[in-house]
Amino acid sequence: MMYRVSGLERNSIRERILSQCQSRGDFLRILMGEVARSQGLNRWAVWGPDNLLCMTSIKAEIPDALFIHVIRDGRDVALSMFREGWIAPFPWDRKQGLLAAALHWKWKLEQGIRSGLHLGPDYLEVYFEDLVANTEETLAQISGFIAYDLDLGEIRRRSVGTLATPNSTFREEIQTNSFQPVGRWRHILSDAEVKTLECGIGPLLERLGYALAGNEIARPSFQQCLSQVLYPPYFSAKQWLKLHTIFGRLTGVERLALTQ
Repeated sequence: MMYRVSGLERNSIRERILSQCQSRGDFLRILMGEVARSQGLNRWAVWGPDNLLCMTSIKAEIPDALFIHVIRDGRDVALSMFREGWIAPFPWDRKQGLLAAALHWKWKLEQGIRSGLHLGPDYLEVYFEDLVANTEETLAQISGFIAYDLDLGEIRRRSVGTLATPNSTFREEIQTNSFQPVGRWRHILSDAEVKTLECGIGPLLERLGYALAGNEIARPSFQQCLSQVLYPPYFSAKQWLKLHTIFGRLTGVERLALTQ
């Protein structure tokens, strides 16, 4: 299905695939390069948070790959994931779905940061909140990293897809022109929910420079401690099954995007 979306004819790349493709990285380079050229573009990108878990493998397959890690406040991320029901809690932990989502954010983000240490100058961290509040400065930082000028005016004039209409869990904000993706947790989550989240991810939030709602992190309950112990290996096991079993190959879909 994704191949049909590319707009390419099989015969247009068949010869290059057969003669030049020696690995998965070669295949992706050839395919996406042709998609970019067919649209008059000279850059392409693959996006998605799951790439944080595979950056070293991607780098091995595509040596000239660059990685931009966009870090966002885990309380906002957990709120969105919980609302969508993307992270299923343990059967005995149904009332802790919000915490499970936050611990998933923590698990994935920390793996991304650790992998980034091995990528050196080919890895860049930027904050989502900076991208929203200081767009031009953050784009300038990214432009220097990828050696390509990202012009904000041109991006706005030619915006399509989620740049034109945000693909937000909170669609009612878009409908009422009150879209605000930064700090949404402050007016949606209860004090008790924020306290629970900060029990689980508060230390990481502080290390990343995010201010906590409370003066100090509350002592977690036994159930919350158990969640912090059990969820990371559970997420890792699910990731292994996704990558190394037929179930993962049948359900995995990459999201592809192009940039000029």
